[in-house]
Amino acid sequence: MNKIHNKRKYLRIKEPYFTMLHVKLNENMTPKDWDMVTVTNLSAGGISFYTRNNFEIDTVLDLKIDFSLSPPDIKCVGKVLRTKRHLDTSIIAIAIEFTEIDEQIKKVINNKIIASIRNWDNCQLFNTDACPKINDKFMKQFILNSSIDRRYLPTYDKRKETEINERFAHSCDSFIPF
Repeated sequence: MNKIHNKRKYLRIKEPYFTMLHVKLNENMTPKDWDMVTVTNLSAGGISFYTRNNFEIDTVLDLKIDFSLSPPDIKCVGKVLRTKRHLDTSIIAIAIEFTEIDEQIKKVINNKIIASIRNWDNCQLFNTDACPKINDKFMKQFILNSSIDRRYLPTYDKRKETEINERFAHSCDSFIPF
């Protein structure tokens, strides 16, 4: 049976957040208006979004991320890691890594992500990588089919969710719900 591995350094969620950005100014540049994008993927290490602007790899951007109903926005700096143009469109997927961000802000982002994940109604969190007691064939197959490279198992049927919770509940020290 294949093991499920999460190679990510930070937890991430795919929820829309408004973000303002512009190329980081140096002393020779004039101020530019902020562009607004909707973040499609957020973690304490970076963001991704779609835009029509083509940013070169390693372009440094000032960012203002708004994921709260109350101010202040999160302000940080990031650089472009990857870009990918969607075929036959002018839409470009951009991946940004934060390069200048306060550790306290990273904690705020991570706490927001954890709170968002825990509040999902149709989601049960599992971390099964190191669990030696998962010998239930049903659970192994369900996890393999439903959560390759993921940390959540979407279950839209409450009876099925209850069955999964009951079958998966055990006293394994390596079982980490999150």
